[in-house]
Amino acid sequence: MNKIFTEDLSKTFITDGIKNSVLRDINFSISQGETCSIIGASGCGKSTFLHLLAKLDDYSSGRIFFNEINYNDLNSDSSASLRLDNFGFVYQFHHLLEDFNAFDNCKIVQDLNNNKNNPNIDELLISVGLKDKFKSYPYQLSGGEKQRLAIARALSNNPNFLIMDEPTGNLDNKTSQLIQDLILNISRNNEIGIILATHDLYFANMMDKVYEIYDGGLRKVNE
Repeated sequence: MNKIFTEDLSKTFITDGIKNSVLRDINFSISQGETCSIIGASGCGKSTFLHLLAKLDDYSSGRIFFNEINYNDLNSDSSASLRLDNFGFVYQFHHLLEDFNAFDNCKIVQDLNNNKNNPNIDELLISVGLKDKFKSYPYQLSGGEKQRLAIARALSNNPNFLIMDEPTGNLDNKTSQLIQDLILNISRNNEIGIILATHDLYFANMMDKVYEIYDGGLRKVNE
């Protein structure tokens, strides 16, 4: 089973010569099929933590591993391969390609990773409730439909982990609940790990584990 884990992970930003230690000595692990949420005040470092786990940013000290792969040993090409082969991403703002229809927003991900185990896009779009929207462009979709498409796109490379940063933060309560249920069903049915940053405590508590970033550290809230 695939696993991500950190050892004494720290991240410091330097602005105008002033050091700002956002994350300090974080030890964390998650295995494929597990779900966890990261909560904390705005600006506490939730998004930064997700970016470090996904090898989208460099950390200041400590170590991160994907199975036996030490992130410190990865160059830009191998980092990109790690992301394409293992991670799907969903954000508060969907970041869909406006000039591509729903089908092609997913296909471009598959064209990049060229994996023979990629899921069938038609079946994927149907599974997220977009049966009649294959040829629709993002501007023709509602907010909830755009986020469903963003989830489908994140699943297009058959990821082992979904990394999600406030995926329902821009939706109304009813739509948010539908998307939350969809995310959990996808995880359970496909043995996909979820690492979720959210301000929504109800959604956070739907995960197997809840962590809080507080004063730069990571503490377990419940399990």
